[in-house]
Amino acid sequence: MTIDDLKNVRRRKLRVLALKERIDGLRSRTEYTQRRLGECRYSDPTRDRLAEYVAELDELERALTGEMIALEKQLTLVDAELAKLPPAHEQVLRLRYCDGLKWEEVAKKAGYCERQCRRVKKMVFSEKKP
Repeated sequence: MTIDDLKNVRRRKLRVLALKERIDGLRSRTEYTQRRLGECRYSDPTRDRLAEYVAELDELERALTGEMIALEKQLTLVDAELAKLPPAHEQVLRLRYCDGLKWEEVAKKAGYCERQCRRVKKMVFSEKKP
């Protein structure tokens, strides 16, 4: 496991969140358009917009599913590696890289000083090198 593996988990989590936000926004636009459609005639461009929204929503939901599957696979690997570490080291690395907290925030949550948290990172990743 490398720092990049941990950072990739965070990046993928952020992509999943961004996709969920886009889907939520698109769903609300779709619902609004559907309400307006009840007031419109058959030749109204609202129908075309609704079809576009539905197609985009389908595409985003497929992308979200793919990202979530990839995230689960990545998390399984990273969790297995982190579980091999002492609990305090696991917590520091998880807070910093998987949750994306700043070192100052990691130190507060882990109950260490910031300097010690940085030492944990150095200890863990210097042990991994041959």
